[in-house]
Amino acid sequence: MLNKTVTIVETTDSKFIGYGRFFSDENLKKPYKRSEEGSIHSDRQALFGREFKVVSVDSFLNWKKVYEHKFKLQDNAGETIYYNYDKENAFAWNFPFEVKGGLDLPEGFYCDFIEKGGLGLIAKVPEIIVGKDKYTATKKDGYTATFTFFDKFKVYDIKSVTLILENSKTIEAKTNLTYGSPQGSEFKYNFTIILQDNDVELLKATKLIGIKLKDQVHTFHPGTGVRLQGILKCLQTMPLPED
Repeated sequence: MLNKTVTIVETTDSKFIGYGRFFSDENLKKPYKRSEEGSIHSDRQALFGREFKVVSVDSFLNWKKVYEHKFKLQDNAGETIYYNYDKENAFAWNFPFEVKGGLDLPEGFYCDFIEKGGLGLIAKVPEIIVGKDKYTATKKDGYTATFTFFDKFKVYDIKSVTLILENSKTIEAKTNLTYGSPQGSEFKYNFTIILQDNDVELLKATKLIGIKLKDQVHTFHPGTGVRLQGILKCLQTMPLPED
């Protein structure tokens, strides 16, 4: 991330409570422009769409003896703020940056998020929290992908879905989703699809950006497609567990 230019993008949390982990001080004690008094989150309007350069990255051990990273961010006007980042957050759905030129990750970075078990290889993902998207991919006799997301639209009797990729590419897949279940003011959709080998290759080469259910489209966080690409590459190269 050092010397990269980043744009702050929408996250699921930012829509409701603002952005987390942004600070106005280098000691990471004072949340940047709180969304409300006493909040640990920053006001969405103060950050969304802004562009910064990562001018320094410092690493430190937290109380759990896990490394975290402090990004020093500076905009064109010279304002400096800080972001607290760790590897767990790199995989979380609320990573708030779109990185100009892409993010350079070590080879096999996402293999750390894949575990072996009776179901074969499965990518570990955060727990579902209302309002957050979730997906995972598995490999055993073939490849499957499971998606969970929340949106305001209401769709019934869904027999197939369309994965929307960059460059106007799509993947059609059958599913047995009948309807979205109410979750507060939104509807929760959860389904599993089978990925053919050519689907996996396409997803590795072209980023996933959304999903279509009938005439309704749900757009994923900009980092979702990148993470899925990394997961699928690891699933292809990692050996299946022995029975």
